Amino acid sequence: MILTTSFNKIANLEKRIRIIQGSSSASKTYSILQKLVLQAKQSTESKLISIVTDTNVNVSKGAYRDFENILNDVGIEMKGTKHPIEYKINDWVFEFFGLDDSRKAKGGRRDILFLNGNRVKWETARQLIMRTREVVYIDYNPDCDFWADEKYIGNPDVDFCIVTYLDNEACPQTAIDEIESYKETDPEWYKVFGLGIKGDLFKGKVFPKWEEIEQFPELDGIWYGLDFGFSNDPTAIIRTVEFREKIYLDEVLYQTGLTNYDIAKLLKESGYKGEPVICDSAEPKSIVELQIMGINAIGADKRPGSIMAGIDFLKRRKILVTSRSENIIRENKHYKWKQDRDGKHLNQPLDWMNHAIDAIRYAYSIQGFSGKTESIVVDYSDL
Repeated sequence: MILTTSFNKIANLEKRIRIIQGSSSASKTYSILQKLVLQAKQSTESKLISIVTDTNVNVSKGAYRDFENILNDVGIEMKGTKHPIEYKINDWVFEFFGLDDSRKAKGGRRDILFLNGNRVKWETARQLIMRTREVVYIDYNPDCDFWADEKYIGNPDVDFCIVTYLDNEACPQTAIDEIESYKETDPEWYKVFGLGIKGDLFKGKVFPKWEEIEQFPELDGIWYGLDFGFSNDPTAIIRTVEFREKIYLDEVLYQTGLTNYDIAKLLKESGYKGEPVICDSAEPKSIVELQIMGINAIGADKRPGSIMAGIDFLKRRKILVTSRSENIIRENKHYKWKQDRDGKHLNQPLDWMNHAIDAIRYAYSIQGFSGKTESIVVDYSDL
């Protein structure tokens, strides 16, 4: 087991409330879980530890996956329960749960609480904290206003530390290179996710932060947008529907190395039922191949001015994106206007990290140019 500088900084925290702010790849979550696992191995007491984040999906993909890796590192065989997620080390019981149902916060008491991430709302967090007998860990990226800043930081019973990817000696070089590549291209992002300190992520952003929802709505008239990729760039597919001036988005596919056969196969496996798929029209051969394989593929309208027309169309709507659409959410954080040498923002977006964004624009390109206000899939002949 590698114990990093991040681990040592966190292990030295002593007060009841322990707040860990940090960058991407700083091993915040991993280090906190390492400390708790090592404590459990050495303890003869009985304790209940709750590891909590906003949804069951996020806790299983994040903290619990790290927990499994740590147990593997220390040679502990996984024999926990999956539903609910629980695991016992000596007499310490680790329970992992999401707050899909906020009433869970008003359940029983615990000895130690680990609030993973800043998506947990204050009122819910307060219920969990007041039902915790001993220690509370809170970790997060400072990419938005967070209740911990106002409620806890600076109080006498609160420890606070900042860790970065430079404190994580186990951070892969590829991750370091990725993070540091933003020093010049997106300094505000690097400030937050590289240095672990608050920055203005919305400075120069094309779109505001889109609202996240848990479930894609069950509405008629769904269609898709597709941006082709292959070796370096991912193929991005989103499904969408417009209803009452709101656009709903859900990530279907975001992957490199896919042939057109793979795209058709994976799209059908995702539940595709013949709806229109508006594709990057720069690849007519790929569109024809998808049509042959049973996909209702249609070329997007990419006439001059289409990028700004698509952006303007989307900015006039309220955008709601499913929380599982990680790459849509990630791209939107980086989708910014170009700057001139004096730092003035130009009326042209940066052409990078925009594959899902482009798929969204393609999905609405035909409607945007036709000037229609109804869903473009009300009548296929309209396409």
